[in-house]
Amino acid sequence: MFNCEKELMLYVIGIKWKMLILWHLGKEGTKRFGVLKALMPGITQRMLVNQIRELEEDLIVERILLFRQKWNIH
Repeated sequence: MFNCEKELMLYVIGIKWKMLILWHLGKEGTKRFGVLKALMPGITQRMLVNQIRELEEDLIVERILLFRQKWNIH
């Protein structure tokens, strides 16, 4: 399906929100879910959850459960 790793990477991160998520995490490091959502006005909670899950499935980000089910994304 893909000719090289670059094509695969562009496919995986090609969605607008994923690019913004990765930019914020790359620029500022680990974030709590609520902080990450506040940095991206216009994204719904459902969309953010779905995008983070897809990035996690692709082994690009890792979610860590902290106290009382608050997530840090890095």
